Amino acid sequence: MGAVDVVERELRDLDYRPEVVDFPGFNFGRVVIFDYSVTTGRYRGRTFRVGIGFQEEGYPEYPPHFVLVADLPHAHLTKHSTHQLDGQVWSVFSVPPGDFWDKLASADKNLKTYVRRHLMRVWREL
Repeated sequence: MGAVDVVERELRDLDYRPEVVDFPGFNFGRVVIFDYSVTTGRYRGRTFRVGIGFQEEGYPEYPPHFVLVADLPHAHLTKHSTHQLDGQVWSVFSVPPGDFWDKLASADKNLKTYVRRHLMRVWREL
């Protein structure tokens, strides 16, 4: 089972409805996308389609590297790239959580930690 499949399962366990898509033009292949209700930052209270993409396969030791957001009006973070998928413009941000992920105990390297700690931080910066 690859990293994308594990992340999809973990997101389901967190009550999200993820789907795995082949992302045309995105160098790293398959991406897990899901609806995410923003709880912090200037987009608080809004829901966006969010994607998680990988640079390396070794999840959970190597966390998701890319956060993708569909139809984001404006971002303060610098975009890695943009892509089109199903009529939406996806902004791709290279935001690995290595600054804290590497210090976590193995049991805490999971999507619950990633969503609660890292995605919230990304939204504060967007």
